[in-house]
Amino acid sequence: MKRQFKLDNASLAYTASRSRKWSATYRVGAVMTEAVDPPSLKQAAKNLKNRFPTFYVQLRSGLAWDYLESVEDTDIVLPERGPACRPLPVGKSEKPMFRILYSGRRISVELFHCITDGTGAMIYLKSLLAEYLRLRDGVRIPCTQGVLNPRQAPQAGEFEDAYKRIATREHGLARREPNAYQYDAKVVDDNFYIINGLIPVDALKAVTRELGVTVNDYLVSAYIYAFYVNMDPKDRTHKEIRINVPANLRPLFHSNTLRNFAMYYNIGLPARAKEYTFQEILTYISAHLRAGFQKESLRRSVCKNVSDEMMPISQIAPSFLKKPFIKAGFHIFGEQKYTSPFSNLGVIKVPEEMEPYIERFDFVIGKTVKNKIYATAVSFRNTLNVTFSSISPCAQIQSTFFRFLQEQGIPVETSYSFDTENGSSREDRDDICVALHPGELVRAVRV
Repeated sequence: MKRQFKLDNASLAYTASRSRKWSATYRVGAVMTEAVDPPSLKQAAKNLKNRFPTFYVQLRSGLAWDYLESVEDTDIVLPERGPACRPLPVGKSEKPMFRILYSGRRISVELFHCITDGTGAMIYLKSLLAEYLRLRDGVRIPCTQGVLNPRQAPQAGEFEDAYKRIATREHGLARREPNAYQYDAKVVDDNFYIINGLIPVDALKAVTRELGVTVNDYLVSAYIYAFYVNMDPKDRTHKEIRINVPANLRPLFHSNTLRNFAMYYNIGLPARAKEYTFQEILTYISAHLRAGFQKESLRRSVCKNVSDEMMPISQIAPSFLKKPFIKAGFHIFGEQKYTSPFSNLGVIKVPEEMEPYIERFDFVIGKTVKNKIYATAVSFRNTLNVTFSSISPCAQIQSTFFRFLQEQGIPVETSYSFDTENGSSREDRDDICVALHPGELVRAVRV
């Protein structure tokens, strides 16, 4: 019998705003120490179906709201071809709204954001890798550190829309903020460019400890600094660089949900005539990130979103009438309010028995509606993986970011790859593309 699930509060915007070319797709992945065995991976994906019922679902149309319905097709493990994070089939397919890809030693899971956020996706990935290793090598892996046992029934709390549980009757934070500075770079057809920087965690922490800031404070500040130094000086006086930074709400509000449960904070650098130094940026950003990530501040943001959903008119109006308003709100209060997202999944921990089989983890944001460049970070053992994805070959921002880290004594090993719509791809180690002017690409420049 097919199961049905209501959309969580975050999913409403993703489903209403999707288009033929955009379905809020992102990727979490792992580079293993040995080549992938496809039959074992396919069986692992099949074995996880009953443990992750809210993942193996497809979007269906309802009268008042769309909803998720379970599907039986688990044939979602494919060799990797074509662009990363391309749109997933949504609505009419009998396959779930995620895919599992393999290439060489890499295993990736690409998901429609309607299913879950990055934290939920990483729990699925770790559980998939654990089951894969059990099948392929007979490795006994305990179900700890976010690895879930596929032979156990799911817990009720994993299904909840935790946004509604923590929301109160207060109106929440108003969404009044001016449009942010938008990075303009030439787009080449439908190509998708990815630049990775592998950074030793101990070297980075040595710098952040001396400055008295967190790793996330430092990375967000360095990202803003990269935009700032590449910005037209005339724009610095009236355009605010603003980075969209998510916070995982699970530890703050004691939830084990596998649905979406993150809130996003737009941290901005105020425009001014006087030039900023990096230290000034870091001091400002670290203080305001702490304030924005306070528990009650995040709750008030949740209250605003949930109160919109729970208005009487929203409850009774037909779905086809509500969707245009939700979509308009998503665009009005969405990407034009920030320059770029920076999403840090933090430190990934796995059971000790799994560690020898995994080299590092990956996290990639797919194409969005307006922004041209997106950044992520994820760390495993002593490797921090910072990934920039972009629809433009121009890479002033990426090269400025990595060069700045190196100037601070932090080693960076970079790699560059791009995918095209016709399926071809290329990857080079230890180099980065640098655009001297918009559209002018210089290859093989070591940072």
